[in-house]
Order: sequence, then C-alpha cells, then structure tokens
Amino acid sequence: MAEIEKKYKEEVRVVFMHSPMPGHKDAVPAARASQAAHLQGKFWEYHDLLWENTKALKAADLEGYAKTVGLDIEKWKKDMASKEVAALVDRNFAVATALGHTGRPAFMINGEEIKGAQPLDKFSEIIDRQIALADKLISKDVPPEKVHAIATRKASDGKYLRYIINGKTPPSSKKAEQKPKPPLEKRAMPVEIGISPRLGEGNEIVITKWSDFECGYCARVIPWLDEVYEHYGPEKASLVFKQFPLGFHKQAQIAAEATLAAKAQGKFWEMYHKLFENQKALKRTDLERYALELELDMTRFNKELDDGTWKSQIEAEMAEGKKAGVRGTPSIFINGRRYNGPRDAKGMIKVIDEQILGKK
Repeated sequence: MAEIEKKYKEEVRVVFMHSPMPGHKDAVPAARASQAAHLQGKFWEYHDLLWENTKALKAADLEGYAKTVGLDIEKWKKDMASKEVAALVDRNFAVATALGHTGRPAFMINGEEIKGAQPLDKFSEIIDRQIALADKLISKDVPPEKVHAIATRKASDGKYLRYIINGKTPPSSKKAEQKPKPPLEKRAMPVEIGISPRLGEGNEIVITKWSDFECGYCARVIPWLDEVYEHYGPEKASLVFKQFPLGFHKQAQIAAEATLAAKAQGKFWEMYHKLFENQKALKRTDLERYALELELDMTRFNKELDDGTWKSQIEAEMAEGKKAGVRGTPSIFINGRRYNGPRDAKGMIKVIDEQILGKK
C-alpha cells in the first residue's frame, strides 16, 4: 500500500475496511480500537502499531498503543465500547462477506478483486486500467464525482455499487460469525502420500501440510506440528509435506526445488528446517551454502536445480492441493480432512483424539 501511494500519489485513494476473521480472538477488539482511534484522527498511526505488534493485541496492549499515539484515553475507551463503532465493524465484515471475500487480505480496486498479498505489478495492472477508464469517462464530460459509480456499476454483479458506493445494508453476517468452520471437516479428500517427504510410518494419523518456504505462517506451525507428531509417535502417525510455493514469494519456487534435491540425497528434513530457520536468506547462493553444510553432493545438487529436475513434482503437488481446496499456506489435512482447529499442539491433539481416534 505504501508503494502504491508513493507511485500514484493523488490518483489513488486507499480505504481501509475492517474484516476480523471468526476464530481470531483479538481481531474484533483490535478493529474496534483502531476505529476509536480514527474518531480522534489517528487511525493510520494506530493501524501501523497494530501491524507491528500482531502478537500483542490484548486489552492492555491496545490501551498502550492508544497512549503511544497520543489519544484521549477516556474518549477512546468510550468510543471503543460504543454501539456505533461495533455496528460499523460488523457492517464492514458483512460487506466483505456479501462481496464473497473468504480470505484475508482482500482488495478491491474499483470493484476488481485481488486476493492475498500480491506484488505491486499486479495492483498496477488494474490501477492503470482503471485510471485510463476514468480519463476516458471524464473526456466525455462525465463529472469526476460520478466516475467511480459509473466505472464500477457492474463490478461483483452490482454488489460493489450497492454496498460500497451507495451504502446499502448488506445481508447480516451474524450467521457466519455464529457458525465457524468445524475444527476438522467431515468430508475427506483423496490426499495421497505418493513420493512426498514423509516422517513416520503410521497410517492411523496422517498429517499432510501444503506449505511455502517463504511463508511466515508456515514457519509458525512447525513447532506444534512436530509436537503432535512426537506425541503419537512414528508407529502411529506420519507427517507429510507437500510443496505449494506462492507466486508472489520470489524465492519460494527455487527453495522448494532445493528441498527436493536434498531429499534425493536423504536430507529433506534437514534442509526443510534450515530454510524455515532462514526465511530471509533463500537465494541460490544461500541454498548452495546450506547444501554444503549438509554435505550434499554439490555437483548433483546444482545440476538438478539448473535442470529444473523437481519442477514437475512441485507442479503435481500444487495441482493436488488445489483439487483438495488449498488456496493458501499453510493448509493442513488430517487423514484427508481439512483441519481448521486450534493452532497449537494441545488443541490439535484434542481434535485428533476425539474425531480420529474416537476418544472421549
């Protein structure tokens, strides 16, 4: 967003809409807190502090940030707890739901949707097209204040015009909030282990993870997934890794290939841990350094990277993931059933015990 504002200056206006995801316990209070800051003209300052401290969003943290940006604390507390602020946040979420946004972040550029974190070029492509359309409309004597509505009247089947521009009330999102996804979906997908890297020999509990080596969230799940695997042991459980390098992560593809080249020499999991421990250093020279540290045959390792030996396996695993409904990383399945439950070992073990092993 900062790059867009710098590149386009006054040609683009950035509007933030709250869309706290169900299941993120601190998301709604943080949204309301930032909106209360907005009422004192300090939204963006407060917004930046929240993003810099996403692991510290408890009540005391939120109040600390309010003090940092110089808010009137009593007014901020009153506004944060008000029905008006709660209603605005709820409406924003309802608009996102009505527009079909199931993931975050989601962007709309004059009604054209961009899903997830994408490179600047992806945004620029749409922005440039919309600016050209606006210029064309203005050249035909369309008043500037009406350009947005005219340019977007058909976007999202007219929903963008209805809810964003005209401010109509969207369908209530309460049902979606009250019915979060089950911790483990009932339907099992045909997830095959195949030649994918596998820890353990157990077939009673098979945990499959589609992942990206540049994805910060993917790194965070490693400790508790390892703990779950160790809890059940290799005779009962297996941990399977599937490649899903995202296009906007520049080094993710070559990193994925490097791990499979390491697997060919019996060192996948060693390379796996090195890459997740060094996500800021995944260039070719870094990968070669890690391969040396693991005492791999460097001639073979480099040749396989140069020849793209493992690209077809990565493509196959991504295609398998997409067929199973994988859209982002990490995506975790247990015995072919998508896992939406707690992101910690204790919570996952409880789900497995109750829904896979039938324990009470």
